[in-house]
Amino acid sequence: MTTFLEPPVAPTAPRWSAALERVLAGEGLALAAQPIVDVARGSVVGYELLARFDGPHQATPDVWFSHAERLGLGARLDAIVLARALDLRDDLPDDTFITVNISPLHLGDPALAAVRDRHRSLERIVLELTEHSAVDDCAAVARLLEPWREAGAKVAIDDAGSGYAGLQWLLALSPDLVKLDRALVDHLDEDEVKSALVAMLGGFADRLDAWVLAEGVERLAELDVLAHLGVPLAQGYLFRRPTLELWPTIEGDVRRHLEQRPARAVDPDRVGALVEVVRTRHRHEPPALPISVVVDGLGQPIALDLADGTWDRVLAVRPDETVRAVLERALTRDAHWRWHPVVCVDELRRVVGVVRLERLVHHVIGGSPDRPTTHEEEV
Repeated sequence: MTTFLEPPVAPTAPRWSAALERVLAGEGLALAAQPIVDVARGSVVGYELLARFDGPHQATPDVWFSHAERLGLGARLDAIVLARALDLRDDLPDDTFITVNISPLHLGDPALAAVRDRHRSLERIVLELTEHSAVDDCAAVARLLEPWREAGAKVAIDDAGSGYAGLQWLLALSPDLVKLDRALVDHLDEDEVKSALVAMLGGFADRLDAWVLAEGVERLAELDVLAHLGVPLAQGYLFRRPTLELWPTIEGDVRRHLEQRPARAVDPDRVGALVEVVRTRHRHEPPALPISVVVDGLGQPIALDLADGTWDRVLAVRPDETVRAVLERALTRDAHWRWHPVVCVDELRRVVGVVRLERLVHHVIGGSPDRPTTHEEEV
């Protein structure tokens, strides 16, 4: 999330009340977009939508939200921003998503619930929970998120790595996306401690089945270190400043820099070397047995279809994880699904294929199983 550093202004309460009521009536609000970039592929995969206000007060957006909260209008303001974002979703480029900032204090408010319930699905929407207001009960927030997740929304945690409170959020909410605090990214290339912390958070996010987004990237050197550390997503002024142009692309020089980066070779000791291609389907489509992966609107796994039924216990792994580490994770699962295949996903958690447990075992003990076949070939 973009942070605004200008000091707040303090006009009289009646003026702010009138200005906010005008916005809530549908006037003077626009959404700016900042691209979110797939670091490995050099392509735009999402957009953060940021509120911009055309009102009588020369104040930054954080000041508007602060006054809305003070006047008891914060939830209604969050609701109208989310409604505008959903209105734009139909025009969203293929294979991209939208992130929208929401205060966790407002998740259960009727104004936001009404926006949620007007839409059949919230797929391709990521709710970015801001930690600017004190939240003492993370478990309560997790419960409030349940109907949003059931509707298809993903959840992002802002400013990860900024303190113990951030770790509490990660543990309690199991987010789909973890945004690295801007302070961790700033001159990352010149600070080995920051690099180590980013690597640690990336490994932790993998265990949570989440992906990492570095915000506030402003220099190519920072981008190169993030790529080396395997951080899949990034945003910041280096790629593009927030703009009222929908949907913005990456600046030309940076795009060329990303495109010219050499591709990583496949390591035979990494799980990506054992992947079998399988079919994917959405929930409303019939199963494609003997095995298929049920995916959401972004192509991310939510369940496995196997001959003995559909299982929503999916272990998602990255192609660059070691075979031994994946096998160890798989064998810690409950006995009911311990021997189910693991699902291999790319940097955006889109399904690449599956890896059978027997192939992992054969690889670790030095066996030579037959080459992997695609299930399209079996069928």
